Amino acid sequence: MKNNNKNRFPKKYHENYVGVIPDIENTYPKEFFEYIKKLPKGAKILDIGCAAGGFFVALSKIRNDLEFYGIDIADVEELLPKDLNIKFYRVNVDEEPLPFPDDYFDLVHTQQVFEHLYYPQRAMSEIKRVLKKDGLLYIGVPSTLRIFLPGNLNFWQDYTHVRPFNRASLRRLIEENGLKVIKLSRMRNRKSVKIFWYLIFVDFWTFVHNVIGVNLQALAKK
Repeated sequence: MKNNNKNRFPKKYHENYVGVIPDIENTYPKEFFEYIKKLPKGAKILDIGCAAGGFFVALSKIRNDLEFYGIDIADVEELLPKDLNIKFYRVNVDEEPLPFPDDYFDLVHTQQVFEHLYYPQRAMSEIKRVLKKDGLLYIGVPSTLRIFLPGNLNFWQDYTHVRPFNRASLRRLIEENGLKVIKLSRMRNRKSVKIFWYLIFVDFWTFVHNVIGVNLQALAKK
């Protein structure tokens, strides 16, 4: 049964992310950077849930010779930075196949998307299909820890959330679809860990988010 989820995510939902650039240097696994640096010129990168293109902006600071493809459930094309020549497709990955041939991408990235999906197995199967042999998947999701947090950090505060993940369920989702997990960890900000005591006494919620880690991230290969 289709859920017509495209209507749950109007463009305005994503406008909050205009100008938001993820700190991938301090929050993503070091293995991610090693892989990016070794990619050939023109390697194809897909971001599922690209919003306003913040991931591509961050990635372009590391490599400016890659080919970027963005997918989102909302029509966010006009929000994307024009100078990066991002090829945009409006797709509901919960209900529709990815509009690409098999073995097409060197890297598939998806951050804070799978918690919104009713059919995550279907979407993960499509990711495996479009990844090249030895291609890399990066996936980030909220952890079950966020169920117990107050205020805006609470998982259910976002009405579009469907399911949180723990380490076991995230690993199972990846491995049951034929990908090999090479790294699974909490998402922490390495820079914030260095100012541990400052964060405890001055900004407790930043401490919880960046030092304790309320999101999970995994790297997997085909």
